[in-house]
Amino acid sequence: DYANHAIRKISPDGTTVTIAGTGKPGYLDALGILSMFKNPKGLALDSVGNIYVADSGNHRIRMIDTLGNVSSFAGNSAGILNGPKDVAKFSSPASLAIDGSNNIYVCDSGNSQIRKINSSGIVSTVAGVSAGYLDGSTNYALLNNPAGILLSTNKLYIADQDNNRIRLLSLDNNTVSTLAGTGLAGYLDGNANKAAFKAPQTLALDRDGNILVADSLNYRIRKISKTVTANENYSSGDSNLIVSIITGSGSSGLIDGAQAFAKFKTPAGIVEDSKGNLFVVDQGNHVIRKIDEDGLVITFAGKGSAGYADGSGLTAQFSSPAGIAIDSNDNL
Repeated sequence: DYANHAIRKISPDGTTVTIAGTGKPGYLDALGILSMFKNPKGLALDSVGNIYVADSGNHRIRMIDTLGNVSSFAGNSAGILNGPKDVAKFSSPASLAIDGSNNIYVCDSGNSQIRKINSSGIVSTVAGVSAGYLDGSTNYALLNNPAGILLSTNKLYIADQDNNRIRLLSLDNNTVSTLAGTGLAGYLDGNANKAAFKAPQTLALDRDGNILVADSLNYRIRKISKTVTANENYSSGDSNLIVSIITGSGSSGLIDGAQAFAKFKTPAGIVEDSKGNLFVVDQGNHVIRKIDEDGLVITFAGKGSAGYADGSGLTAQFSSPAGIAIDSNDNL
């Protein structure tokens, strides 16, 4: 919960509780609601239930263990420095992804890089040199303020926010390519190499292997899929790769209902639950929205005005929520 400087939990019945953070900006490792964060963004869970937080304003990666203890996992101040995790530096990290070997990939937004914290705690640069746009080897590829990453089958998909593109980083051959988007800010569905995005924020994978995009300044949820078969073997230049809309009318607002008429305001995160429902962090509206399998959009949690309150469903309040993750019990 970005502007409340807290990590909140929404159970499947819609009840919201605070699990970490005092609600005031700062930096303090402590138990649960005694700890302090500063503009936390992305979240990720490991296989045993630890929660990792991209603590953007503190330029650190924090960890909340299964007992609720908050600690600093990597980073210590703004900058760019590789090496052991306690001396490494990040700049406004925005998104995280964890693989099966507990390597953590960091979307280091302020440095326009993708970083990696390996299982031994060593931080390295995976891709990106400085802000810009260039495909090719990870040694010289350029990203521009990337906002979200998605890890799947040894590939990292990147919401390259200021390039208005979705990029593909192959961990097998260490190359970066453009999966979708022309680079021009706009809205256009269709073939991936002609599609247009506007500040895409985050990515998720649905049960059919389609890539979901929170297309922030188009106020829409988009989908990248294959016309022949929906699977995870995506590659740049694939003529069967199509971008389409899931929901959102394209204008800013807070309206529930059928997918073509629903309105969002700068959606910033998305996950799918075990039943196929999608949950969207609607940052500008300060709520969490739900899209069911029929495309119906409802407001799931939050009043729709900035504030801070725990409680059931629409009585809870958030302030510019920015990231979301889901556990095996469908808690958000």
